[in-house]
Order: sequence, then C-alpha cells, then structure tokens
Amino acid sequence: MTNFDIHTVIALRDNQQLPWNDISEMLGINVNTLRSAYSRSKSGRDAQQQAEPMFPDYKWPEDLDWRTQLDLAEDLLEEIKKFDPYVEYFTIDMSDVDTPIAISIAADLHLGGGFTDHAAIKETMEYILETPDLYMGLTGDSIEGFIPGNKPAAETVEQMALSTKHQLAAAKSLVEEMVMANTLMWMTWGDHDAKWFEQEIGINTMKQLVHRLVPYFTGAGIVRLLLGQEEYFLLINHSFPGSSIHNPNYPQKKAYNQHFPADVTISAHLHKPAFQMFHHYDALRRVGLNAGGKSWLIQAGTFKTGPDPYTIRTWSRGILGVPTMVVRPDKHDIDVFDSPDKAVAYMRGLNADNGK
Repeated sequence: MTNFDIHTVIALRDNQQLPWNDISEMLGINVNTLRSAYSRSKSGRDAQQQAEPMFPDYKWPEDLDWRTQLDLAEDLLEEIKKFDPYVEYFTIDMSDVDTPIAISIAADLHLGGGFTDHAAIKETMEYILETPDLYMGLTGDSIEGFIPGNKPAAETVEQMALSTKHQLAAAKSLVEEMVMANTLMWMTWGDHDAKWFEQEIGINTMKQLVHRLVPYFTGAGIVRLLLGQEEYFLLINHSFPGSSIHNPNYPQKKAYNQHFPADVTISAHLHKPAFQMFHHYDALRRVGLNAGGKSWLIQAGTFKTGPDPYTIRTWSRGILGVPTMVVRPDKHDIDVFDSPDKAVAYMRGLNADNGK
C-alpha cells in the first residue's frame, strides 16, 4: 500500500488543474494509483481502507501534450516539404540570351497507350532534341497510365501497348535525355500520369521519378521567364476548368481572367490544339507594370489520336498538335505557331534579319 495525502492530490488536480502525469512525477506515485484514489475519494471511499493492486511491469499510456504534438507535426511537415515540395512558381533565368528562342508545348503523349501515335512522339522529340534554341514544356499525361482498379479498368489496361512499368521507365529515359540536352523547361501533373496514381496508391509516381531532374508543377503554376532584356510570365496547368462550344480556348481565358494575367496561358487535356491572341488589361502596361497587353492562350493537342473505344464514346478522335511559341529577348513580343518546325523557320528568319 502506498501512503500519500489524498487531499494534496485533490488540490493539485481540482484547484491547479494539473495533468495526471505532472502530479505523478511531482509525488512519485503511479498515475493509475493516483486516479483510483482520487476516484474513490470523490465517491466517499477512503483510499487507505482497501488494499491497492500493483502492476509493476505494465506500460501505462501517457497523455499527449498538444503543444508537443503540434511541434512534431511542424517538424514532419518541414521534412515533407523538402522531400516532396508542391511548387507553384519558379523563375527560368536566360537573361544572357540575345536571340529569340522557341518553346514547344507538348502534352498528352499517352506514351505506351494502345491508340497512341508513338512514331509521331519519336519524330517530334528527336526534332526538339536536335534543333538549337528549341525548348519544350511537357504539360501532363506523359504516359497512358491505366492501372488495375482505376476507371475504366480492365479493358483499357488490356489495350495498352506497354505495361505501366515500361511506360514509366520510358518516360524517365526521355526526361533524362532532354534534361541532359538542356531542352526541358518544365513538367506538370496529368490525370493519367499523376491523379490516378494519387487516388489509387497515394503517390504521384511520375513526380517522384522526375522532380529532381526538372521543375514539376503538381497543380497550376506560374513561370517567370527572364530572356535577355525581357521578363515574361507563363501560367501553366494540365487542365483548367471550364469549356465552351463557342471558344476552344475558354479554359485558358477563364484562368487568365480569374487567376493571373500572364503573357501566355497554357493547358492541355482536351486533345485538340488551339491558340489565339488578344489584348487585355492594356492600362497595366501604360502605367508601367509588366502585365496585360498582348496575350496568348494555348491549348496543346495530343499524340493519342485513336480511335480508341473509350475516347470516341464520349469525345472524338484526338488531334496531333504541338503549339510552339517564339519569344524575343530584345522586345516584349511573342508569336505562336501550330508546330515546332514552323516556329523554328520563323525564329531563323528573325535571326537572319538581325544578322545572327
């Protein structure tokens, strides 16, 4: 039997409202013993009139301290942010460049799919790799990515030309080669190569493969491009919400109006290329701000041209298209073309005019 003053326990618990662990440490009495004596005293029983059962080797649980738990959560989140950052903005510094560059907007490769034009992927990527001053942003759905258990499951998995494992390996090989060639500027999430993996296994597998090689957007992101004397802003996402039968660039225009008035607003996902130029927020430039004026909306096409049964039941065949913009370092100006080779021809014409 352990002797202690139950009135001291009551005072510490009721008057000072100390946690049981603190009282136990202060008096050197087991937490369970204190609680039992306190309960008996409250019910009118004398804690000293009954033999106390002892539990010398039982591991009593301890109360959690909320401050400690919040500190632990913050420490863990800091580590997670370092390991798996969610990037919304970054700068591409090419301020030492004095000639125009071209940037192709490739998306929806669906590499390994049963209805993908793999020959067109190879031809396009080879052209980008071998052409000077031509860069690329890879804007989602890099692989087909159908995995068992995900909609629409069995048939689409069976129809893939390459297994998901092979698709991931091929995509990683492509990214590594483009990074080594200083060609790839960004990558983004897609529903096929990111969202479905997150839903099924909790991990964006594509991101884990590539985000140590190239900047990767898990959602919408803004790129600040410093090119020569100029500063450009690109608003990029695999898919912006909204659609319109009257305007194929409605998702980009909506994002421009609601999110950020970028020089170029870029997305993909709809499998049909489209782009347009307009003037908006002109007064921003008149007061000296680097926003508004001539702006572009770009929607990338796809390499999944089908006709795959799933797509043609709800959409129509995908259209091959890699819109490419030519960006100038000497004045604030961008032009967009429907293919990399046309953009490169224009870029070379500009260089010839300038004697470069």
